[in-house]
This record gives sequence, C-alpha cells and structure tokens, in this order.
Amino acid sequence: FVVLLVAAIGLRPGIAALIAYTSKLPIDLRKSLHDFEPSRLTAYRSRPSDPNFTRLFSDQDLGTAEWLGLWVEERRPSVEPNGELMLFVTYYSDPRDSIPHTPEVCYRQGGATVHAIEKVSVETPGLGPDTPRIDARLLRINQGESRMAVLYVICCNGKYFHGRERARLQIGLPGDRYTYFSKIEVAVNCPEGVIDFDVAVERAKKLLAEALPVLVDEHFPTREQVVGD
Repeated sequence: FVVLLVAAIGLRPGIAALIAYTSKLPIDLRKSLHDFEPSRLTAYRSRPSDPNFTRLFSDQDLGTAEWLGLWVEERRPSVEPNGELMLFVTYYSDPRDSIPHTPEVCYRQGGATVHAIEKVSVETPGLGPDTPRIDARLLRINQGESRMAVLYVICCNGKYFHGRERARLQIGLPGDRYTYFSKIEVAVNCPEGVIDFDVAVERAKKLLAEALPVLVDEHFPTREQVVGD
C-alpha cells in the first residue's frame, strides 16, 4: 500500500516533468517574410502581383501572419510563351499544428480539380553539399479554364518533406527545443495546348531551388536556434 501510495503521489508531477522536458516551443523567424527581397533571386525579377490575391487570402484563412505571395518572371525571358510564376510561402511555429494548409487540400476547397499528385526530385545545390537534392510534391491542377503546375515542399526544423505526414512526425519527435515548419510553393500557369506541362514543371523546380537558400540563410531559424540550450 505504501509503495502504491508513493507511486501515485509521484506519478503526476513525474508525467508533468516529462511533458515539459519533451515539449517543443514556438520560435520566430529571424527575418519576416514581409521583408523578403525579390532582388535576392538572381535569375528572376518581380512583377506586379495579381490584385485578386490579397482578397483571396488573409492571415485568418492561412492560419499565420507570416506569409509571402510573390509573382516573378525570368530575367532572361523565353521567346516561347511560358506562363506566370508565383512563389507562395507560409510559416508556422505551433507544436500542436496539424499542418492543414497544403495545396492539394486548399485548391480543392477552392473548387479546383487536382488531376495528379506525384513525388519529384529537385536539384538544390544552393542548400550546400549535405542537401544536393530534395523530394517535393507536384500537383497537376485545373481551376476553371486554367491549368497549373504546383510544386511544393515543407521545411520543418531544417529538414525537407514532400508531404505533411512526415513533417508531422518530425514535429513530434523529441530532441529539438523549438519547432517550426514552412510550406514553400511555386505555381505556374500552363494553359492546355499553349504551354507544355513538363516545361512548366522545370521552371517551377528552378524557382524553388533558388528561393530555398534565400529563405534558409536569411529568414528561417538556424539549426543552433532550433536545438536551443
């Protein structure tokens, strides 16, 4: 009885201490996404944003005040029609977040049809020798009369995932003191019969590969900050 009584008394504070030890904390960006500098994308220049974009999305819709919607075009434009490029980035730092805002979910909720979802490899030399390539998720989407190639990856505590299931697991794993995740998405318009889908995908890969090092080097928390004391 005495042993059981002592165990019962110590159980609750012991569990509380374990939860406190293993629970992760939020962490802020080093530099806000609102201060992203398009000039850091050396192969691209910014172009006027779609005026409807700010009406389509809000902080409440996206679940975060830290997001970036940027329209760009190649500095060395092609003689062939190649469609608009959009870089869309969102940042979250809630350890209890279930990552609900992914393109295959949000586009469907907006009335679009997702015709195909696949994993693709993206060459990322700008991320350094330890990350020469990453896996990303590619969507083939039709929304009304328009067709789009949408490419995205989730960066969670400095690691890259092509789906939210693995990112959720990373958030829950013990070890790091802090946690964050960011969805980095590139969308390219490619009208049927006008712009080849595979060409649009290659353009999306190039923009994603150039944007990621800028985000990692200037905006996302460092690995040392995430590990904590």
